[in-house]
Amino acid sequence: MSTTIPQRDLRNHNAQIIDRVRAGEAFTVTRDGVPVADLVPHVPNTKPPVWRSSDNIPRWDEPGANDDVALDWLADIRSLDEFIDDTIRDPWEEEQQG
Repeated sequence: MSTTIPQRDLRNHNAQIIDRVRAGEAFTVTRDGVPVADLVPHVPNTKPPVWRSSDNIPRWDEPGANDDVALDWLADIRSLDEFIDDTIRDPWEEEQQG
C-alpha cells in the first residue's frame, strides 16, 4: 500500500521522501487531487528476459520430436500475436483521407 502525497510535498520534502522510498515505502503523487505518478523503490533487473533458443526446438518432421516442447513454443509465439500489430498502413494515404 502506498501513501498519497501532493506534488508540492514531493517538491518541498524531496530528500526525506526519497529516504523513505529507499527504506521501502511507496508513494502515490497527486496533482490537484488526481494521482499522476507512483514513487516506488527501485528493483534492479538481475537477469535479462529468457527466450527459448531455436536450436532447442525440435523440427515438426523430426522422428521422435518432443511434441510437447514444440507445442509449448508455438503457444508462446502465438501468445505474442496479441501484442504485435503487424497491420501494414500507408501514413500518406491516411493523411490524404483524413
